[in-house]
Amino acid sequence: MQQKTFELDEQQLETLKKRIEQAKKSLELATEWHEKLQAVHKLRKKQELEAQIQKERQRHLARAAELRWQLDKMPASEENAAHRYLLKVQIQEANELAEQVERRLKIQHIQEQLQLGQTAVEQETTEVFSQSQLENTQSMIQETGALLQDTIALQELLQSQIDLLEQQQEVTEKLGSHFTGKSLKYNKKTKKLLAKLQKSLQQELDKMPTLLAQTGELQKQLENAYKESLRRALFRQRQLPASMAEWQTLLGEISTIPSLLLQQLLLTGRGFIQAFQQTPAQRWIVISIVLLIWLILTKGMRAWFTRIINTLDSQKERSRLVNHLLLGLSLLRMNTGSIAVTGVVLLLLWLTQPTQLTLIVTLILLLIWLGTQLLISLSWLLLSDLQPPRTKLSLQLRGLIIVLGILTVITALLHVESEEYASRLSLTALDMIDTVFMLLLALLVLPLMRIRKIMLSALSESVQGYWLLVTSLVTLLVPLGILAVSISGVIGYISLGWTVAENLSLFLLVLTGWLIARGLLADLINGLKNLALKHSSYGSLWAEDIIPLVDKVLGLALIVLAVMTFLWLSGWSSDVAIKQSMVQLYDFPLFEFADGKAFTVGHVLLTIVLLWAVFWFGGWSRQVTYRWILGNVTDTG
Repeated sequence: MQQKTFELDEQQLETLKKRIEQAKKSLELATEWHEKLQAVHKLRKKQELEAQIQKERQRHLARAAELRWQLDKMPASEENAAHRYLLKVQIQEANELAEQVERRLKIQHIQEQLQLGQTAVEQETTEVFSQSQLENTQSMIQETGALLQDTIALQELLQSQIDLLEQQQEVTEKLGSHFTGKSLKYNKKTKKLLAKLQKSLQQELDKMPTLLAQTGELQKQLENAYKESLRRALFRQRQLPASMAEWQTLLGEISTIPSLLLQQLLLTGRGFIQAFQQTPAQRWIVISIVLLIWLILTKGMRAWFTRIINTLDSQKERSRLVNHLLLGLSLLRMNTGSIAVTGVVLLLLWLTQPTQLTLIVTLILLLIWLGTQLLISLSWLLLSDLQPPRTKLSLQLRGLIIVLGILTVITALLHVESEEYASRLSLTALDMIDTVFMLLLALLVLPLMRIRKIMLSALSESVQGYWLLVTSLVTLLVPLGILAVSISGVIGYISLGWTVAENLSLFLLVLTGWLIARGLLADLINGLKNLALKHSSYGSLWAEDIIPLVDKVLGLALIVLAVMTFLWLSGWSSDVAIKQSMVQLYDFPLFEFADGKAFTVGHVLLTIVLLWAVFWFGGWSRQVTYRWILGNVTDTG
C-alpha cells in the first residue's frame, strides 16, 4: 500500500513538473508576443508621428517658397529695401520653423530613448549571466553616448542661431534709424519677427541643459550597471545541487546528453534537406558552377604550391624567410583537400541559407575539424625532418589534438541555443559539463609539457636564435593557458575560466603573429644590410645607422599594431569597464606638488617614453654624424 502511494506521489510530482514546464513555455511565448506587439505599436506610432511632422514641415517649406517667389518678383529698389528685408526674414522664419519641426522629432526621439534606457536600468536583475544581455547593455551605452553627442550638437546649433539673430537685430535696429513711413513700418515688423524667432529658439535652448543632464546621468547609470553585471557574470560561482533529489535530477539530465547531441545532428540534417528542397533548380545551376570553379581553383592551387615547393627545395642555401615560406606552403598543400571541403560546405551554407541551428552546428563541426587537421599537419611537418624520426612523439601529439578536438565539439554543441532546439540543459548541468571539460584539459598539461621538452631539444639542432625563442615561448604559453583555464573552472568560476580562455587564445594568436612578423622583419633587415655593404659606397652608413633606424620604427609600428589588433579582437577597445579601468590606472596619482597638481602613472609613462626617445635619437644622430664625417675623410698618407 505504501509502495503504491509512493508511486502515485511520484506520478503527481512528474505531472506537476510537466505543468510547470508548460507554464514556463507559455509565459515565454506570451512575453515574446507582447514584446513583438509593443515593437509593432511603437513602430506605427513613430511612423504616424513622422508623417505628421513631415506634412507640417512641407507646409512651412511651401510658405517659404511662396515668399521667395514674392521676393523675386519685387524690384530691387531702395524704396523696397525694407520690404525685401522683411520678406527675407519671413523666409528665414519659415525655414527655421521647418527645421524646428525636425528638431522636435529628434528631441522626442532622444527623450523616448532615455526613457527606454531608464526602464532598462530599473529592470536590471540581480543575476546577469547572459553574454547577450551584457552586449545589449553595452550597445545601449554606445547609443546613449551618440545621443549625448547629438544633444551637444543641437545645443551648439541653437546657440549659434541665436547669436546670428542677435546680430541681425542689431543690424535691423541701425537700419531703422534711416527709414521713414512705410519702410519704418516694415522695419518694425522685421524686429518683432526676429525677436519672436529668437524667443522661440531660446525656449528650445533652455531645455537642452536638462536633456544633457538626463543623458549624462543615464550613461553613468548604464556604465555602472554594466560593470556590476560584468563583475557578477565573471565571478559567478558554480551552483552545485543541494539535495539528493537535485543530484538525481542532474544525473538524469546529464544522461540525456547523447540523445541531445543526436537530436541536434538530426535537426541539422533536416535543416540541410529542407534548405536543399526549397532551393530552386536555377539556383542549383549557379551553385554547381560556383562549386566547380572553387574545386578547379583548389586543384590549381595545389599544383601551384607543388611547383613553388619543388623550386625552393632545389635551392642548396635557403634563408630563414624561405624556410618558413616553404613550411607554410607545405602545410597548405597537405590540407588542400580539407580546405576544398571546407570551402564547398561554406558555399553551400551561404547559397542555400539553411536554418540557424543547421548553420551554427555545421560551422562548429567544420571549423574544429579544419583546425584539428591543420594542427596535426603542422606537428608532423615540424617533427618529420628531425633526426632520428620522432614517430612516437608525433603520434602522441596527434592523439592529444584529436582528443582535444572531440571534447571541444561536445562542449560547444551542448552550449548551442536555438528556437528550433527546445531541449536545453539547465545552467547547473552546463556548469558541470564545463567543469569536466576543464578538468580533462588540466590532464593534458603534463603530456603537453613533456612533448614540448622533447620537441625543443630536437628542434635546437636545426632552429637557433630568435626562432628557437619564439617556438619556446609559444609552446610554453599553450599549456600555461590551459592550466589557468582549468584552475578557474575546477574551483567553480566557469564564466571567468571561459573569459580567460578566450582572451588568452586571442593574446596567443596576436603574440604568435607579432613574433613571426618581427622575425621576418629581422631577416629582411639583415638582407638589406648585406645588400648595402656589397653595392653601396656608403654601405657602412646604411648598414649601421639608416637601416637600423627603419628597423626600430617598423618594430615600434608592429608593437602598436599588435596592441590595437588585440584590443579590437578582444573587444576591449569598446568595453566600458576596460576603458574606465585604463583611464583610472593612467590617472592614478602617485604624489602631489605644492600647488595641488598630482603626478600620475600616466606622467611617469610619458616621461619614460620621452627620455628613451631623446637619448636614443641623440645617440643615433651622433653616430650618423661621426660616420658621415669619417666617411668623407681622405687618407693622404
